Amino acid sequence: MIKSIEDLHSIYVQIRFGWANWSALSQWALERLLNHEDNDDENIILLAGSSFEDDAKELASKILVKHLDLEKQNEEYWAGKFIVQLYEKFYKKELSIFELSDIIDKIYYNLGYPSWLDMLSRNCEYATDVESFEVPFHEEFNYITELWKSCISLAEFLSKYDRTISNTHDV
Repeated sequence: MIKSIEDLHSIYVQIRFGWANWSALSQWALERLLNHEDNDDENIILLAGSSFEDDAKELASKILVKHLDLEKQNEEYWAGKFIVQLYEKFYKKELSIFELSDIIDKIYYNLGYPSWLDMLSRNCEYATDVESFEVPFHEEFNYITELWKSCISLAEFLSKYDRTISNTHDV
């Protein structure tokens, strides 16, 4: 169940940052019902049949609040985990540096400019057209991604994140 809830939250975060359509929430619920999972959860049943974006988001939010630990409901945590996915897509050449820069900028803005994203956002943007920023960008992207891969909470990430290391990823 928890893996499935984390999948729902990943979709929810992607919608929050503008990378997925709200209908993915209903699709998630429909798949749960078709697989005979959580048939007794009224919110999942309602989500599967929802026809309106606001209703789907509200129902998904109720499901997440019910099933996720408070720490894992944090958008900054999920944005960090999403950066891990972006890293994989970028290095598989499924995303260009321009697409990646746009996504990271949206994350940075929507989260209210968290300090751990300062250098990554800047370096990614600069690497789109300044060759000397390519290596610092890759170093910072790797640093942030490796931290998020190993952390199970925002608090753990923040305790391990070292701004002085990020500051070395500069020209």
